Amino acid sequence: MTLQVGLVRQWKDVFCWVLLLACYASITLAAKPKLPGHTHLNSIRIDGDISLGGLFPVHARGNDGKACGELKKEKGIHRLEAMLFA
Repeated sequence: MTLQVGLVRQWKDVFCWVLLLACYASITLAAKPKLPGHTHLNSIRIDGDISLGGLFPVHARGNDGKACGELKKEKGIHRLEAMLFA
């Protein structure tokens, strides 16, 4: 019985170290500066002091199982533009 308890404890220790290493690696990779020409297709970047982020529903629900419908101008695109220039 004590052998099983010892093995469980060892696996918990190993799991904690692996989790700690994974967190460290993800933070290290996220903190690296991007290349000057590196851009994401779904993002807008304007150099400045701070970065703001926002999610806006720019499409209405689609009909007949489609993911997207018509563009929402007032409650979607206008809010997106306001956030872009905020």
